[in-house]
Amino acid sequence: MASSKTPILSPTRRHFMAGLGAIPLLKATGAVGQTSNRVVVYSTTHPAIQTKLAAAFKEKTGIEVQSLRLNSSAMAQRFLSEQKAKQYLCDVLTLGNDVFFKTISQEGMLRDLSAHKTVAGLKEDWRPGKHFVMITAAPAGIAYHRGSVTGASIPKGWQDLLRPEFKGQLILTDPRMNENLVPFLVVLQQAYGDDFLRKLGQQDLKLVPVTQQGIEQLAAGEAKIVFPCNPGNLTRYEGQGAPIKLVDNVYPTQWTPFYTGIPTHAPNQAAAERWFDYLLSEEGQKILCDGVGVSPLGNIPGALPQPSGKIENPDTAESLKMAPQLFDLLGLPA
Repeated sequence: MASSKTPILSPTRRHFMAGLGAIPLLKATGAVGQTSNRVVVYSTTHPAIQTKLAAAFKEKTGIEVQSLRLNSSAMAQRFLSEQKAKQYLCDVLTLGNDVFFKTISQEGMLRDLSAHKTVAGLKEDWRPGKHFVMITAAPAGIAYHRGSVTGASIPKGWQDLLRPEFKGQLILTDPRMNENLVPFLVVLQQAYGDDFLRKLGQQDLKLVPVTQQGIEQLAAGEAKIVFPCNPGNLTRYEGQGAPIKLVDNVYPTQWTPFYTGIPTHAPNQAAAERWFDYLLSEEGQKILCDGVGVSPLGNIPGALPQPSGKIENPDTAESLKMAPQLFDLLGLPA
């Protein structure tokens, strides 16, 4: 039986700095190279899910998974800096920014996967480019503290966040540090107008660098609401009796996507392909999507159903052009 203790580096500053040294160490110790017994995965997948995936993959293939986890923006910066320095350490890249994937595809940093057997069977919506695919997606929801938010106080929609009782009690992942959250703000603006964002900013928002930190604060009773939040952020608290719950199917609905590609210069190409194929296999999708995401394969046991309402998916590049205006409405300094 494979060990479930797969190395996961969290996005705190201490772990981020440790992470900067962890992967290069593989090269120094001779672990990086054309080998089939190790795969280095840079992924924003929740650590608990990544650990389950890695353990099951190693048991199935004998290949050890070395995982690095940062938020999407930090991960993108890390990957780019390594590529420009020709330090090719990453075998498979997973994060939620399609603009970044399109950019590095155009610059030749990702392999063309359009003819890959695992990709060919996916519906077009899950294949946004020739060089990367969406391996899962989760609809955004609202997490709340079950002890302090009860009955009629439980929010049913985004507009409920403006209630006076939630002033100073709302946690938002800082969109200035996470570009993939900017389209969510566009969804709110398009649905409710500028005044909604202005009033939301007047709710004395508590900002965190990553959603998981917000969930930890919520569980500790330091706030009442975390938004937006996808089911995967609550995974580590399953079965622990934590006082947190998620309001899902909040409309308008916006995806939290997870895109994956294989770098052109991945040092362990064979192992990278096996990990990529595993992510899109029925077994891998059961682990990846169980209770937290929609599967590109369709009817996967435990996966979330496709939202019944329209899914809003603003163009990320166009959304980023609007970022200064959106941040200003929220009262966030640029």
